[in-house]
Amino acid sequence: MRPGAAGFTMSRIDPVAQARMAVSLERLTAVGVAAVQERVADRVERVFDIADEFGLEVESSRDPAERAGIVVLRPAEGRLTALSAALHNHGVTVSARLGTVRVSVFASTTDETLDMFRDACISYATSF
Repeated sequence: MRPGAAGFTMSRIDPVAQARMAVSLERLTAVGVAAVQERVADRVERVFDIADEFGLEVESSRDPAERAGIVVLRPAEGRLTALSAALHNHGVTVSARLGTVRVSVFASTTDETLDMFRDACISYATSF
């Protein structure tokens, strides 16, 4: 890898990726960063509410100034596999590591996706 900014140059240009990036930037410019931030914050709050409803410990900060779009959940001891399976079975993609589940939230996260997350939490909570 080359030092400095030169280390971030692309060797193979991907026109599809460039087009996607251009559309993303156009959409961001159209609505503004504040609107995206507000939408992500709202979606994160919904994930917190659902986690609280089902007794899932939230390890990530709840302070809006200290968080972004990732919510880290720690299921009860020995229940990581059960939570991961419930999420997978309901079509919710997360990453699991070190005994936690990381839920990524985006401005584009829909109510339907949050309903799927809640349904997965119902399955998890009733699988004891």
